[in-house]
Amino acid sequence: GHLFVPLMKMRCGEMKVIGSVEIKVGTTLVRKYVLNYGTGTAGGRVLLKKITESGFDETGANALTLPDTVFDYQKQESASDPTL
Repeated sequence: GHLFVPLMKMRCGEMKVIGSVEIKVGTTLVRKYVLNYGTGTAGGRVLLKKITESGFDETGANALTLPDTVFDYQKQESASDPTL
């Protein structure tokens, strides 16, 4: 699946981003995704850099943290593509 992180423009030049997503069954936390950001080299865009997933195994008894999912961005040389 894909994870889309919405950015909400608050005031001129200010942005808010989602810091974490919690998945619950009832009131029990079963997964948590912590989102870490950085900035691009051109224009100071906010870019998703890393997601850390934690939760519990299928028994629900053992806590676990999966390896980070890391994103790397490269500048495209085409004039029609946005620069990061």
